[in-house]
Amino acid sequence: MWDAHVHLIGTGDAGSGIYLNPQMQSLLNPGMYARRLFFLNAGCVHEAKGSVDRAYVERMRNLVDGMRPGTK
Repeated sequence: MWDAHVHLIGTGDAGSGIYLNPQMQSLLNPGMYARRLFFLNAGCVHEAKGSVDRAYVERMRNLVDGMRPGTK
C-alpha cells in the first residue's frame, strides 16, 4: 500500500471561493510574494488570469492518475 497526500491551493479565480491572502500578491511583502510564486511553480501552474484554480486541479488529477494501483 502507498500513502499519499496533497496540498490543494488556489487563487479563487474560478469562483471557487478560495481566499488568497492579499500579502501574497504584494511586492511589499517579498516573503509572502515569493511563497505564492513557489506554490504556483511547484504545481506547474502559470498565472493566466481565470485559469489558475483549474490548472492546479488538473495537475493534481494528472498526478493521481499516474500513481500506482492501491495508492490511497
